[in-house]
Amino acid sequence: MSPKLGKDPAAASDLHETWGSGEVDREKTRSPLRRLRWGAVAIVAGEFRRGAIGRAACPIAHGTPAPDLWSKGRRFEMMETLARPVVPAAEERARLKEGVHIERSPRRVRTYFGGKLIADSGHVLLVYETKRPPAYWFPIADVGMEYLEQSQQPADTIRWRLVVKDRIAHNAARAYSKSTGYRAALEGHLTFYWDEMDAWFEEDEQVFVHPRDPYTRVDAVHSSRHVRVEIEGVTLAETRRPILLFETGLPTRYYIPKLDVRMDLLEPTESVTRCPYKGVARYWSARVGDKLVKDIVWSYPAPIPECPKIENLLSFYNEHVDLYVDGVLQDRPITPFS
Repeated sequence: MSPKLGKDPAAASDLHETWGSGEVDREKTRSPLRRLRWGAVAIVAGEFRRGAIGRAACPIAHGTPAPDLWSKGRRFEMMETLARPVVPAAEERARLKEGVHIERSPRRVRTYFGGKLIADSGHVLLVYETKRPPAYWFPIADVGMEYLEQSQQPADTIRWRLVVKDRIAHNAARAYSKSTGYRAALEGHLTFYWDEMDAWFEEDEQVFVHPRDPYTRVDAVHSSRHVRVEIEGVTLAETRRPILLFETGLPTRYYIPKLDVRMDLLEPTESVTRCPYKGVARYWSARVGDKLVKDIVWSYPAPIPECPKIENLLSFYNEHVDLYVDGVLQDRPITPFS
């Protein structure tokens, strides 16, 4: 996850999943438009290979079809607007999905407020509701109900305030009063609003922002790509030793050693954010001429143990800078940080 937050594209084409066993004639497949065999074509990243996808007409890259497509009286009208199949980029995978998904979590989960343990359970449910980060729902038997007082009660929801001595968190917890449909699985459970609590733990490790999604992966990979970052033509960073961070549903982030960054153009800010997958991030603004671009760079001074490679490296928001990789200007991604 990017330090500050997670679109729901159409499902990716599965053309790449089924392949035939035939060999491709290299002399006939040197151009981006590969020679096509009627009835069995698979397409991946501009290549055409023989596979088992049936006799349906395949969208192809710009160009003229191979001569054998015109044989046996079959005529195809190919237009320049025909493009290769739409295969979404990895970062277009939706992090916050439509619909509801509920599953049992094998983790022991605890949450604290006012110095008191409010809930402690090894039988929590991990609940994904439409367009929301996942949330933990506790069996009521594992909650210290003596600290909860019922407050306002909408038609289908029960809400509680949390009271520990002189501290009060209004609207701290909720449950559904009507256990119908998917909510039937939530009967006898309640959930706490994450930010109302003082601390959350999965097993004995503190977790920030929201539960760690078991379907989100974060990989930090050493690279020798040539990465350059510019704002209005001014180079802020250039390196051939970045760490590339690949995270489910987000653009690739390029983490750069401070020695390869124009630190004289950066000004530290007071901004601090947390990520459940990487830890606590701190920020810099960039001053380019008379322009100040706020909180454009971040770093994790002490990332969580699962992500040590990015420690003290700097990353720029791709959405707001000109980012060159191996000399090629990258498209600015459209994300919640745009």
